[in-house]
Amino acid sequence: NGLPADILGELTAAEEVFCEVPFCRKDGSDIHNGVIDLLYRKDGKWHIVDYKTNRSSVGLDEHYKGQMDEYMAAFPDAEDARIYHIELK
Repeated sequence: NGLPADILGELTAAEEVFCEVPFCRKDGSDIHNGVIDLLYRKDGKWHIVDYKTNRSSVGLDEHYKGQMDEYMAAFPDAEDARIYHIELK
């Protein structure tokens, strides 16, 4: 999905980094809330990252598209919302 494999290097080079960012937004009569795992600004652009520990990384982007869309709606200044798969053994 274009997220660098070296996430630590990416964050070290970022201007700002925020973890566990809560959000709450109103959409008509609906209230949406949640927590963005990682929000960072690099080269003047905001990026959202959600960590996943699913057994397989196959199809995660499609499976969690709704969640990523919700994050983008909550933080419209973001350039993108991507998944970072953490392999558990």
